[in-house]
Amino acid sequence: MNKVLKHSLAAAGLGLALLGAGASFAGPHGGMHGSPERMMERMAEHLDLSDEQQAEVQQILRDSREQGEADRERLMALKSSLRDSADTFDSGEVQAAVDEIGQITSRMTYRMAEAQHKVRAVLNEEQRAQLDAWAQQREERRGKWHRGRGPDGAPEE
Repeated sequence: MNKVLKHSLAAAGLGLALLGAGASFAGPHGGMHGSPERMMERMAEHLDLSDEQQAEVQQILRDSREQGEADRERLMALKSSLRDSADTFDSGEVQAAVDEIGQITSRMTYRMAEAQHKVRAVLNEEQRAQLDAWAQQREERRGKWHRGRGPDGAPEE
């Protein structure tokens, strides 16, 4: 896998971690446990962030979370309606919901990438290298947890 793709995947993973409430930094094993405050504590500790950097990163995450709130709520509503329509399948309605989910997911992915870029801009070169190494470790652990599973997460036969 080329270097750009690896960094892009790491960036996407980091974006998800940064935007989730209590993302990867919050839990003892890098899982989504705890609060956004705990996430910030772990990130500050791991990357040795200054008070100024912590304030900047917190603002970036807060802004991104606020911008995405309506999309997250709408996404949950659409997914719920899809589950509810399983017995009364209307292909037009389902297709419209799926299309909207795609648009929302696209916006969310863009916001994650944007927030990740802004956070990286706050960090110095050494901190970015530490963050990249941390993301790589998370990916390796994730791979270990998902061994024996196919691309969709289902067990391989």
